[in-house]
Amino acid sequence: FSMLVASLLLFGRLGAEFIPTLDEGDFAMQMTLPPGSSLSKSINVSLEAERVLKERFPEIRHVVAKIGTAEVPTDPMAVEDADIMIVMEPFNQWTSASSREEMVDKMKAALDEIKDAEFNFSQPIQLRFNELMTGAKAYIEQIPGASDVIVEQTMGLPQLVVNYNRDKIARYGINIAELNEIIRTAYAGESAGVVFENERRFDLVLRLDDTKVKDLNLDKLFVRTEEGMQLPVSEVATISLVNGPLQINRDAAKRRIVVGVNVRNADIQRVVADIQETLEKNIALKPGYYFEYGGQFENLQNAINTLLIVIPVALMLIMLLLFFAFKSIVYSFVVFSTVPLSLIGGIVALWLRGLPFSISAGVGFIALFGVAVLNGILMINHFNALRESGRYRLSTGRVIREGAPHLLRPVLLTGLVASLGFVPMAIAKSAGAEVQRPLATVVIGGLIVSTLLTLIIVPVFYKMVAVVTYKIKDMKLQLIRKSNLLPILLLILMLFSTPAANAQTDSATQACSGTQVERGTVGDSAEITLAEAVAMALQRSPRVKVADASIGKSKAMRGSIVDWGSTSVSYSWGQLNGLEKGDNELVIEQSIGSVITPFYKNALVKSAVRGSELYRRLVEKEVVAEVKRAWAYYGYAKSLHLLYKNQDSLAVELERIAQLRYDQGDIDLLEKSSISAMAAQLRARCIESGQLLNLAAKRFRWSCFAQDAVLPAVGAEVLFDAGNLAEANLSQLHLDLYGNNVEQKRHLLSIERSKFFPELSFGYVRQRMDPHKGLNAWMVGVSIPILFAPQHSRNREAKYELAMARWEEQENRMNLSNKVESLRINLMQQKQMLDYYKGYALPEAKNLKESALLRLVEGDVDMVEASVSLDRAREILSAYLQAIYDYNVTILELELYTE
Repeated sequence: FSMLVASLLLFGRLGAEFIPTLDEGDFAMQMTLPPGSSLSKSINVSLEAERVLKERFPEIRHVVAKIGTAEVPTDPMAVEDADIMIVMEPFNQWTSASSREEMVDKMKAALDEIKDAEFNFSQPIQLRFNELMTGAKAYIEQIPGASDVIVEQTMGLPQLVVNYNRDKIARYGINIAELNEIIRTAYAGESAGVVFENERRFDLVLRLDDTKVKDLNLDKLFVRTEEGMQLPVSEVATISLVNGPLQINRDAAKRRIVVGVNVRNADIQRVVADIQETLEKNIALKPGYYFEYGGQFENLQNAINTLLIVIPVALMLIMLLLFFAFKSIVYSFVVFSTVPLSLIGGIVALWLRGLPFSISAGVGFIALFGVAVLNGILMINHFNALRESGRYRLSTGRVIREGAPHLLRPVLLTGLVASLGFVPMAIAKSAGAEVQRPLATVVIGGLIVSTLLTLIIVPVFYKMVAVVTYKIKDMKLQLIRKSNLLPILLLILMLFSTPAANAQTDSATQACSGTQVERGTVGDSAEITLAEAVAMALQRSPRVKVADASIGKSKAMRGSIVDWGSTSVSYSWGQLNGLEKGDNELVIEQSIGSVITPFYKNALVKSAVRGSELYRRLVEKEVVAEVKRAWAYYGYAKSLHLLYKNQDSLAVELERIAQLRYDQGDIDLLEKSSISAMAAQLRARCIESGQLLNLAAKRFRWSCFAQDAVLPAVGAEVLFDAGNLAEANLSQLHLDLYGNNVEQKRHLLSIERSKFFPELSFGYVRQRMDPHKGLNAWMVGVSIPILFAPQHSRNREAKYELAMARWEEQENRMNLSNKVESLRINLMQQKQMLDYYKGYALPEAKNLKESALLRLVEGDVDMVEASVSLDRAREILSAYLQAIYDYNVTILELELYTE
């Protein structure tokens, strides 16, 4: 661990670069002249630079210059910039310098005699190297490793600037456009006519003589005022020659100035870090200005960010492959410990050779991680194979003592062969060797260190893992002994009771059988057939009785079909027809309502009675289905309980065999405890299945609404007959019930509409009008709903209820069809599954069980493998019982929704 920490600290001092600088063999020199230099001057200076280089350095084969921008503007440059390619002889023929750095220094010294020109050396591929940073050139040149610092020229272009005195111009009445035309004609030239030469035509341009332009004297130019007087232009304007911007470059819509820097004899990360520190300390930028670092430094940062994702992914993949190889997370971590060991050697090797970290080195580390784990895999596999090689498992100490000397030669050879394969790359000096060298250095150094440390670390970790593993297992056993679960208590009784295996067998059998006695009522319950259970449920079901009451309620509505309403009786006395006070009057009036409303009410009552009868039939069908479901569930629970009771006796036999083998020394305590735990689990399953059977019996009793305990007269397996359910039609009972709901809503709408018709009434009147007595009269009346807005609202409400009922009927029909179709598909799949179990899985489970027991008795298989085979056979039988129950439930649902 100390070595790893020290190597990580050392790694922070290595520095970093994107990729090592390749030696291209030739040089590229960039020449920059002052802004505004003419093309002829650029040509003369470049020819002079070529002459100096060719005369003083015999190693130069050719010198070629490119000035300005080519026809295809892929690399736009001004005429004061030139790219000069210097083609060199092979390095072994150089006599003027012993290295590339020395040759560059001598060339720059030779070119110092050329004035007004800056030269920046690079290589052809590295021409216009890196736009690293923005800032001050003076500070950057003082940083170690920063060379060939050149600032992008942005100022220095000569410009003629004319400033007008607008007050005088306005006073003299001079036109600005006329002034502009005069100055433009004098200094830039203006077309004054056309000259013809045969068929060719040329513009005749008027301008001042070149000798007169240089003195910038505006007194020689005159402009005419509004009154016709001529004034010199200098009276109203001044002209000056100033330096303006040469170019304005932008990047991402922002102005930028580039300072190009070549890095020599240093790594780029350290140089950029020094530049950042220097600029932040010495330069205070105005708001809106900032430094940005690009070029190979930007590539380095992007590559590092990529490696921060790639390397963890590679390590996780290595860890995942190790887990797949060992099926153990502990052994995977032991082998994975070789990765940091290889990291130590790779970092130390880079430091010894003076190489910074680069992308090539990062790729080398990724390759190193994969190769380094090979030795760990080899050692762990050999240790595990040696532990299992004999009849009895060897102790960890003995495995390490016997296996480590045998592993010395293969481990050393594995690391040596892999590292020797990278030696040519590490010492190569040919083209491209700069990229290969860091990769090979990392792999060689990492493998040497990891191979030596793996022989020490892996056996130590293997021993530590074994000790920790046994302690964990011992803690688990202690936890099991302290647990309060009933199956674990049974295991404790079997493991620590003093009687022999036969006594344990008797105790275990009683524990599982006692579960059924504990249920109590099962053994004393009366058994009934399915028909008897259905009849009992139909007779005692509260839902059926509620449905009968609903029918009676619907029939009772018939008495309200004709509603005569209340009889109105009134008596009046006093002065009814004169001054005499002995008059009296008796009025009896009866309303008989609408004539057509009773017809619609009668239809509604009939529909309600039919709906109640349909609902009762549906309730009967659902009660029958519930009884059959409880019947099938009891059969499933009974079969499952019988299965685990048989498995319980098998577990007792396995415990006996395990005890015998343990006494003979064929198995250890861990395997014996594993078999005992499996037996305890089976007994727990037996108890659980017994409780499930008890619950199934209660569920059956509840479905029959029986007052006394009853049980189904059923065998171990219940399998209903599907008949022709796959082709049966949808349940007409459900369809009629859906339609009846719509019919009732339609009758309610008719009743509301009938209330728009007039209502009839009749009455009798008897009067006494002194001196007359016994005056009788009859009356007949008609009630017309003139204010029909409330009734109209109730009518609309009934219409919406009818529409809703129709949509609900359509949805219910669709849902019923989809439900039946889904059940038919399930029935077909479950039938195929049952055929598979009967034809293949059940015989296979039987053979698996018999084969495992036979091989166990003969000693051809260990106890754990036999237990796994028996568990698999039991799972097949349990799944078969579940498939039978699911098949029965599907049949019952199809019977409910079809006919």
